[in-house]
Amino acid sequence: MSRRKPAARAGPPHPDAGPPRPRGGLRARARAAGPAVTGTGAAASATLALLVLICTFVAVAVPRASLGYRTTVLQRAFAAAPATQKTVLADGDLSGFGGKPLTAAQLEKARVQLAAGLQRDGLPLAGPATRWQWSGLTAGSIPLSGVTAPGVQHTAQPQLELLYRSTLASQSVLAAGSLPTKLVRRGSAATFQVAVTTATAARLGVRVGSRLRTAGQTLVVTGIVRPARPASAFWTVDPVAAAPRLTQLSVDSAPFWSNAAFVGPAEVPAVQSYLSGVPLHTLWSFPLDLRSVTADQAPGLQRDLQAVSYLPVAGSVGSTLGIPTDKFVPYSVSISNGLVVILPSFVATDDAVQRALSLLFVSLAVIAAVVVLLGARLVTLRRDQEFTMMRARGASPRSR
Repeated sequence: MSRRKPAARAGPPHPDAGPPRPRGGLRARARAAGPAVTGTGAAASATLALLVLICTFVAVAVPRASLGYRTTVLQRAFAAAPATQKTVLADGDLSGFGGKPLTAAQLEKARVQLAAGLQRDGLPLAGPATRWQWSGLTAGSIPLSGVTAPGVQHTAQPQLELLYRSTLASQSVLAAGSLPTKLVRRGSAATFQVAVTTATAARLGVRVGSRLRTAGQTLVVTGIVRPARPASAFWTVDPVAAAPRLTQLSVDSAPFWSNAAFVGPAEVPAVQSYLSGVPLHTLWSFPLDLRSVTADQAPGLQRDLQAVSYLPVAGSVGSTLGIPTDKFVPYSVSISNGLVVILPSFVATDDAVQRALSLLFVSLAVIAAVVVLLGARLVTLRRDQEFTMMRARGASPRSR
């Protein structure tokens, strides 16, 4: 039988053979370590991205939320303010004017000129102008006679103001009769057609067709109206326009009822002519649209409103209305706004709050920068093995 030769035993390594090579080589180890290193780097990158996202959200959301809260407080202050404080009023004194009586068309032309000047100076006027803005004339207060209502007879003689409002038809609802349209002249006296509110008619005990006397003139009630928006500046600029008010000038004087009646546009010059001995004032009203005003815009709006008294448009309107046919009579128009009572306190408080919040915003920015730097450092340390393998493959150190 043939014998199988025993396998040759491995002898000692040759001295010149060199160190043993690892099985699989560097490529195999890199291939094995690659997934682990890649997974670690992806997790670190995701963590850094999340940290950056959170810091960015905080840096953007907090100031926006702060502006939203501050604007909400400002809008609530606007909502609580009466309409007269949110209205720009232009007033001109016609007492002793001596010029040619102004017509309703001249008053309306002056309103358009004033509105254009206010808009040029950046004031947010409410629109449409034909409804919310109005021009007017006030004459009074004048003793009123011919009233037989029991509630009036027990007080001193009632007083009456004659008012003209260009938008009376759109700011009221006709309850009875018709609005005044014409004037009947009879020498030194005249018969004025007037409209009164339902509250005034009830207090004075008058109805359509009633006749009253004031300053030697006759008033015929042709219409009874009801305020459409009682809280608007149209009815609240002059408190007696909507309803009579019991007035007592001093402790020793007897109280009396203050009332108002509206005349038509055709009667505006006659009011100035026949009632020249009583206080006469022109009036223009410009409500403001404050719905889009933010807390950051409040200081600028305050500066614009504080400068409204010095606008050149007031002087130009006064010059236009103050030139009669025979001689020059200067006419002064003053512009005012009640919002300057609300804005200074809000702006001062908001400025103090902003200084405190600015410290918070700076702290958040510093914390965000530190978090980003620490995240970058964390990613660098976690990817150190990957960088080592890349250098072992021959990558340049700059590739990091």
